[in-house]
Amino acid sequence: MKICFTGDVFLGGDLNHRKHNNLVKAKIFNEADIRIINLEQPISNNNYVAEKPTLYTDSHALNQLNELKINAVNLANNHIQDKGLSGINETINHLKSIHIGHFGAGDNISIAEEPHWLNDEIALLGYCEFDKSYLRQVEVADKDNAGINPLRLSKIKQDLDNLPDGRKAILYFHWGMEHVWLPPVNDISLAKKLLEDKRVITIIGMHSHC
Repeated sequence: MKICFTGDVFLGGDLNHRKHNNLVKAKIFNEADIRIINLEQPISNNNYVAEKPTLYTDSHALNQLNELKINAVNLANNHIQDKGLSGINETINHLKSIHIGHFGAGDNISIAEEPHWLNDEIALLGYCEFDKSYLRQVEVADKDNAGINPLRLSKIKQDLDNLPDGRKAILYFHWGMEHVWLPPVNDISLAKKLLEDKRVITIIGMHSHC
């Protein structure tokens, strides 16, 4: 099984309403059995727009995801709430309508922490940093409110403990500083701690745009 993971994907701007059949030229992407992306946007037709730099598209993006043959998307990022908290659930409902998996955010923490299973043995878990000077304006899900699954060691350990016995996970992180090549020391330390856990296969990181 060949799995291709990408970093941040935004289907608006110059890509808005474009055909995507031949957009990606990378052999590793086109020959993959499973394609997982970080969907750095909500897919929403509502009128609300957050008061911040925003990324979003309408439901036409569903056609583009199908053209790109995307299997699942990570929603744990700092733009998933750009159409309001209701836009998170709208995005998930759109993804469900075309049978694309999702993980990392939801209407509440129970949904946000749900793994996406690649097969019977391997789960994907998504997390986003939220209280750093370089990664703010991120809504964290709780039992009553929509948002992302928070990137904290205790939370990740809890989610790993909730996996069935013998199962393992790939961790998908939205973290680090934009346009900086070297990760923060604390992120390196966290990654080393997590990779010591036999349940963690690897860590996929994004957000730095490098």
